[in-house]
Amino acid sequence: MSENVVPAATPLQQTAAVRARPSPRRVVAPVTPPVRTRRRGLERRPAAARDVMTPNPVCCGPLDTVVRAAAIMDGLHCGCVPVVDPCTRRILGMLTDRDLALRVVAQGLAPAHVRVETVMSRGIICGRPDDDIEEIGERMRTHRVRRIPIVDADGRVVGIIAQADLAVRAMRERYAADAEEVARTLETISLPTLPERL
Repeated sequence: MSENVVPAATPLQQTAAVRARPSPRRVVAPVTPPVRTRRRGLERRPAAARDVMTPNPVCCGPLDTVVRAAAIMDGLHCGCVPVVDPCTRRILGMLTDRDLALRVVAQGLAPAHVRVETVMSRGIICGRPDDDIEEIGERMRTHRVRRIPIVDADGRVVGIIAQADLAVRAMRERYAADAEEVARTLETISLPTLPERL
């Protein structure tokens, strides 16, 4: 009985068989295109008065002489001193270099004998630590003042903001909106006050 012998495949046939063999199915994971998120500009938090004020300013009392108040201004290189109750530190008024010039020097008074309470400005426009600085700037423009004391809920002085503080912040952070705000403030409060004509 003859056996069926299968002849060995030639190298050419082996190569053909390999090529004809179905290749395993490759599973390709779908490529998710990257999601492009629109980068938003940094939204700045509205600065509050506490962020730019000079905290705990040196103050004087109503019974101090204007000589002492002027010495404070000279020592701190500032143009005003808040006047407070010595016991409670509540705001009573403001004494400015303008007050000294117009109400003491121009009147020919002896500074050593003039008490602060007789020449200080009253009815002071104040702010709170949490007030937006744009509101502070608006008050400066409306009332034509260059400095605003910052008081707490009990009326005690906790800081002071000058027009220079607003200008420095605008330059430091380089916000065009702030720069414009400060420019309008400076332009408004720097206008000379014309005397009323009779």
